[in-house]
Amino acid sequence: MKVSRRLMILNRHGMYARPSGSFAKICLNMGPNTTVTVRKDEQESDGKSIMGLLSLQVDQGQTMTVTAEGPEADQVVRALHELVNKGFHQEDDCLVPPGQELDSPAEGCS
Repeated sequence: MKVSRRLMILNRHGMYARPSGSFAKICLNMGPNTTVTVRKDEQESDGKSIMGLLSLQVDQGQTMTVTAEGPEADQVVRALHELVNKGFHQEDDCLVPPGQELDSPAEGCS
């Protein structure tokens, strides 16, 4: 099975080290027969590679396409979607609510 989904990064600092680590951890916890590829523009990375994810330089408001292939593809894409939509569980980071302009700070952000 192959599943793809576009994800928008909502947290203020984008995909820096901590979020990349959380993202990779989900991918690493999937079975060995499930692969995850992350694409931004013309760049592509293995979802299990923190350094690869960092090299994509995905900032707040930008989108990336996550493609999983294998028996757990649907499960991993759903888990990654939830992680991204919850701001990577980073309480110290501000999220841009859907529909808010990125030119103005999100509520509670300076």
